Amino acid sequence: MIKRFRLEQKSKFERIIIAQLLSDMLDKFISGQPAPVEIGSEQGGIPEWDDIVIHHNDGSYEHLQIKRQTTGFCNKHSDKTKASAKLRKPKRTEKKEGSDKEQEPARSVLDSAFFSLANWSKENTNSKRFFNLILMGGNLEIKKELRVSHLEELCKACGQDGIAPNALENRDDGPTTQAYNWLTTWCGFSDWTHIINALSRCKVTCVGNDEYVEQQVINLLGRHFTDSSSTLALLLDYITRETSDVSSIKPRTLLRHLNDYLRPEIETWTQYLMSPKSQGSGYLWSVSGIHDVDGEASESSVTVVEKLWGQSSKNGSLRVYADYTPPNSNLTLHSAVLRLALHLQNGKQGLIYQEPLWRSFVFNELGYTLGNSEADLEDLAWIENSEALTCAFQRELKTHVDTRKEAEDLDKSMDYIVWERLCNKLSERFERINDTALMSAMEATWQVWSEKLTNDSGCRRKLLAKLLYPPTEGTNEKHALRIGPKNINLLVNAIETLLLVAVAVGDSEADWESFPSCGKVLSIALKNWSGPSGDSQEVRELSDDSLTAITGPNPPAVVILSGVSASPSELLNEGMADDAEAATSMAAERQPYLLVTRSRSFNRLRKGSLNKLQDYFGRHLKEQHDARQNAIEGNGKGG
Repeated sequence: MIKRFRLEQKSKFERIIIAQLLSDMLDKFISGQPAPVEIGSEQGGIPEWDDIVIHHNDGSYEHLQIKRQTTGFCNKHSDKTKASAKLRKPKRTEKKEGSDKEQEPARSVLDSAFFSLANWSKENTNSKRFFNLILMGGNLEIKKELRVSHLEELCKACGQDGIAPNALENRDDGPTTQAYNWLTTWCGFSDWTHIINALSRCKVTCVGNDEYVEQQVINLLGRHFTDSSSTLALLLDYITRETSDVSSIKPRTLLRHLNDYLRPEIETWTQYLMSPKSQGSGYLWSVSGIHDVDGEASESSVTVVEKLWGQSSKNGSLRVYADYTPPNSNLTLHSAVLRLALHLQNGKQGLIYQEPLWRSFVFNELGYTLGNSEADLEDLAWIENSEALTCAFQRELKTHVDTRKEAEDLDKSMDYIVWERLCNKLSERFERINDTALMSAMEATWQVWSEKLTNDSGCRRKLLAKLLYPPTEGTNEKHALRIGPKNINLLVNAIETLLLVAVAVGDSEADWESFPSCGKVLSIALKNWSGPSGDSQEVRELSDDSLTAITGPNPPAVVILSGVSASPSELLNEGMADDAEAATSMAAERQPYLLVTRSRSFNRLRKGSLNKLQDYFGRHLKEQHDARQNAIEGNGKGG
């Protein structure tokens, strides 16, 4: 019973040491610091040194020998030739020579471990494998008058740069001589050169008793997890189930297992790191982080967008470490990540290398506004990123094709999130419509439109871009920097207004691009802009400019400005005739057949009935039609 108890205690000590190693690995992984790639057991092929093998992120391996030793390993002489040997009776098959035979002194468990190390190190002088002997304390005897603390000091001496064999050989102290005798007579080392080669990659770590180590683990887990004692129990259970000779524990997998206990205030992160060309790393970009620990791949674009554009207040950060490179006419990873950063939600921040340059580019690219207000780009939660994090796991983008695909995946994921939220908010708008007939008409039209748009991502993207990029602005809409959560309300207002006008004109074949009874449709969602291409870049309301400045000299038949609260007549007064007949004359500037804004009168109609809405637009379209006919007839008579 006592022996079994001691074995169970040994097992517990080993598990708590493994828990400490895993906790430290997790601490570094969560913080984005260099951490082990994996920790496994009975791997590495070096007998006695395969209890635990740690694969570090620099490619090296650390072999652990864990001993819960409370008494000395052996009290025999450090020189095996002087150790007393046991006597044994000769076997019957052996010839009797008048005396009992001497039996070879048995090696202790520590002798066997260093004997294995001696054999391995004979053939391996430049290996990236290192060894760590973990014990409870340094006062344990290795041999008579040779303690663990003496071995620890010798390992440190052998690890010093420039240590010479003759320096140790000429040392005039007892522990060094005893250690040499022990290593050469008990463990199979040949000389000081052999010893230095092995012990320079070996260290001794004294960790204290079980209770002390356990408290250290609890304190370490408490940095990131809510209930550290329960987290430790879960971790120990995981170690028991997962540690085998064919498996290893990786930080992402372990964090996934403990993720429910993660403190809510812990900042999760994703890093996009551009590889410096001078380093020859073999990849162009890498993606790493802890937003997506549930996935097999590191930080899938879908999960990254969900977390950073999510509406939860949980802390999160987007880390970008890449030289400033102005996006070109194509979709690039620079521009996709920039779009992601522009629309970070509450509790999220962007840490961006060369942040002032990126901010300046965004201001110039978008004319100093996303389109919501005059100052909607001034509160960007961006700060300078002074250093790149080092993650044990990263997804490497090795070619330009890989990088383009990552940009496209991010782009599609962002579009999907925007579309999903737009649809949800539009559904909420339908619920608030008082008139059932109006709600029914709008919802039926939307069901037809949304089915087409949901199934055709290209068509959907084209619609969103047209809503947020006026044709005269000259901005590269391929980067889609305005398409994100911060402009959801603008987009919802635009789609709602489109639907209202579509059902008002009573055209069953109407869609977002054209109303067959009227003609082509141009809908713009912005409230603010900085004018057409080549303008002074001063942010102002869209309605401060003439309609021609917004649409160009040849506007389509239907223009809907859902971000403008001024009445259509106010816009048309800018350089255009006041009455419908004069406006349709051959001398007047070209103007749309139907111009709609979210003016006060329109908002009253929006809250009314379908009949009133259709009557209003019916009268307006009839006036326009009659005025055009009169203009045509007048021009004919004048000829």
